[in-house]
Amino acid sequence: MNNFEQFGFSGVLLNTIKNMGFVTPTPVQAAVIPQALEGRDILASAQTGSGKTCAFALPVIEVLSKESAARALVVAPTRELAQQVYKVFAQCAAGFPDITCVFLVGGLSVSEQAKKLACAPRVVIGTPGRINDHINRGNLELSGVKIAVWDEADRMLEIGFMHQIEKIISHLPSKKQTLMFSATLPKRILQLAGKYMVNPVRIAVDPENAVAQGIKEEFFRVPREQKFEKLKNILKTKGGSTLVFARTHGNVDWMTKALQKEGFNARAIHGGFTQAKRSRAIREFREEKFDVLVATDIAARGLDITHIAIVINYDLPLHPEDYVHRIGRTARAARAGLAISFISDGEKELWEDIEQFLKGKDVPQRPAGAAHHAHKEPRPAPRAEKTFAEKRRGHRQEEHKRGGKKFKRAKNFKLKGRESVKNKSKKFNSKFFRR
Repeated sequence: MNNFEQFGFSGVLLNTIKNMGFVTPTPVQAAVIPQALEGRDILASAQTGSGKTCAFALPVIEVLSKESAARALVVAPTRELAQQVYKVFAQCAAGFPDITCVFLVGGLSVSEQAKKLACAPRVVIGTPGRINDHINRGNLELSGVKIAVWDEADRMLEIGFMHQIEKIISHLPSKKQTLMFSATLPKRILQLAGKYMVNPVRIAVDPENAVAQGIKEEFFRVPREQKFEKLKNILKTKGGSTLVFARTHGNVDWMTKALQKEGFNARAIHGGFTQAKRSRAIREFREEKFDVLVATDIAARGLDITHIAIVINYDLPLHPEDYVHRIGRTARAARAGLAISFISDGEKELWEDIEQFLKGKDVPQRPAGAAHHAHKEPRPAPRAEKTFAEKRRGHRQEEHKRGGKKFKRAKNFKLKGRESVKNKSKKFNSKFFRR
């Protein structure tokens, strides 16, 4: 397929595609779109940044534009990826006023999302947890869904969404079209597809474990205590927008503060932040308001920022597939990019797994174990214990807030009354026995 006209799209959708700046379909779009328009179930694997979001968004919009009662559900593993998919759908549906989309993820107001769902949107895009939340509340009805899309399905299984996925599927109609996409398709995904899909068309545009073209990879054996110095030297010499991956929230926070103290314009993003804070950080990074973004694996998928020049694996990922996703954040839109990985002594096994995966061999899933904490950063010293006077002052302030003084007085008054009654009875008894 050399152009989008050959797919038989409506004139309105073709104008929208033209306005989006697309001229020639990517390989994954050329392979997926015709099968999707025929109503076939699809199991597709393609490299990150290959245009697979439009590969399912365009045929979904085309089908919904022709069938007024049809609806679509798109499920993604992370808020960032769901938001990216939502933006693409909003662009594709720009020429169709009757096709509205809603974005359902955690960290945003449930009541506001419920109001949007009450308007009967044609496309629902979200993460498994929040979708199930609205189903349980009675806000979301899935019986009218004609097309169900599962994006980055392997990641959903990695982070333990299998139960959530099956709950969503139980609310979907038995007769529907299912499109499942991922950069990698391990055995667990094939088993899931065999259970819930009907004769799916298998599409593999590129090898599942292939690194995207245009990425230059560099590796450094670095003792864990020297990683930060190595990172500083790279940031000073290389330059350009840089995405640094760490394994834990604590490492991300520590590294960001340490870089800021060294004079680097750095920000952080991880799952411990609110959705508003995460969205703001990504927006400002896209607008090039700062140079270095330090993140956990939530930024490994769905982050489509073309000016990222360097990706640094400060900590190696626990899952080999995530290596491909991480470095796929650079070299986007046919640009060149650099991927740098630090390998400490405690991460040798993780690196061996990545090498085996890139060679196309099956890699057993390892427990986090010691590798998860392979790079521990210093933590702030514990706060000094309060003195007796400070404790007493804090206790009084707390009592005052609760109205404790009045309660205490009333309690003392009652105690005094009881004591006086006891004393009187004792005096009476003593006088009685004296007689």
